[in-house]
Amino acid sequence: MYGYDAADAIGRHISLIILPERLTGLADALEQVRAGRRIWRIETQRVRRDGAFIDVSATISPVQGHGGQVVAVSGIERDITAEKEAERQRQSMRERSARAERLESLGHLAGGVAHDFNNLLAIILNYTEFVAERVSTDDQARDDLSRISSAADQARQLTGQLLLFARSEPAPTDVIDLNEVITDARNLLARSLGEHIELVSRPADEALVVRANRGRIDQILLNLVVNARDAMPDGGKLTIEAQPVELAEELAEATTTLPPGRYAQLQVTDTGTGMSPEVAERIFEPFFTTKDKDHGTGLGMATVYGVVTEAGGSIKVYSTVGAGTTMRITLPLAERAAHTDDIAHQTPERGHGECILVVEDDDGVRQLVAQILQRNGYTAMTAAGPSAALELMAQQPCDLVLTDVVMPETSGPDFADQLRQHHPSCPCCSCPAMPKNICTWNASTTTATSSSSNHSPRQSC
Repeated sequence: MYGYDAADAIGRHISLIILPERLTGLADALEQVRAGRRIWRIETQRVRRDGAFIDVSATISPVQGHGGQVVAVSGIERDITAEKEAERQRQSMRERSARAERLESLGHLAGGVAHDFNNLLAIILNYTEFVAERVSTDDQARDDLSRISSAADQARQLTGQLLLFARSEPAPTDVIDLNEVITDARNLLARSLGEHIELVSRPADEALVVRANRGRIDQILLNLVVNARDAMPDGGKLTIEAQPVELAEELAEATTTLPPGRYAQLQVTDTGTGMSPEVAERIFEPFFTTKDKDHGTGLGMATVYGVVTEAGGSIKVYSTVGAGTTMRITLPLAERAAHTDDIAHQTPERGHGECILVVEDDDGVRQLVAQILQRNGYTAMTAAGPSAALELMAQQPCDLVLTDVVMPETSGPDFADQLRQHHPSCPCCSCPAMPKNICTWNASTTTATSSSSNHSPRQSC
């Protein structure tokens, strides 16, 4: 077990296999044995002949002579290195699982708050615009309205980051090459870092194609680089590299989310101040930040976490205080599309009096959506919930039903199923972000389109 044969070990002191810092503990144990007490199954470390450490379970017993006095010591030691390593892995997985559950809970909380706050901001932004259209001569009033709109828009961007963390903000995806992301970003990042930081980029030798939103991948790379820059106030080296990796079963288990297989890996490494384990443990939590109060919102790394997990990947942090930090992002590889068709961005046509029923439980949002539709040539009816909507449609038919996804009575998709049973010919759109993603009906094609180019329509008609 220790790598010695009898000739090398017999007659030598037991310190041959005991670490120097544990010799004091050995002396204490021998005192107990000398007093006739047995020491049961203590767990400790020993050192092999080749210098490797092993974990052992030891029982030390006194050997008594005819008169009862202790004349020797008997030790039984069992190698439990494999057992201890398995337990460490289980404990690590439990901790990672608990961390993932905590982030998931925070995501649900952040998503719910951001959704409600976004509704309020949508009302503020849109009604501010309505008022601005009617104020034509008062320059001071228009300037005040512009400031209100600007502040509300900044708040909307913050809620957008929260929704990204909560994975509640859908975005169109495409196949992109991480090598292109690094190459395109290099010049921009080099200018923003300053001369005191050396930037090294290492694209992979092969294409690393993943399916994700290009804008969001650019955003997380920028967030990681800015954090790395801030961690090197006196200068240093920043390395961005991409490479293919093969996750074996044990490595896949270590991520808790990714199955074994081949992946693309994006890694950002700095030689900065590093982080303590306590800080690294909380780095992805929203609003947690180590920066000064006036610098940053604490949403940068939360956004990174949300984008990576939304793309089906994982992110791990490796950091040592005083030695720097490595952020390692692992994403599933995707097949490059044979060809891509340019999608023409069509401006939705104005309505011609078609009747649209808006089903939304939030009073302010419901009135806002109705007013937007009316301003764009449609006739709008409103209902606070599915039951009221069905009663209204029994009295007056409409050309399209526009419903929110999350409502107290039932979900938008479930309501759409009910609607099809009673009114099979009426198109129904279920919209996840109604105030910012208004669906309008084109009478000539009977399809729903999004009036906002910043969101991907998720409704069906």
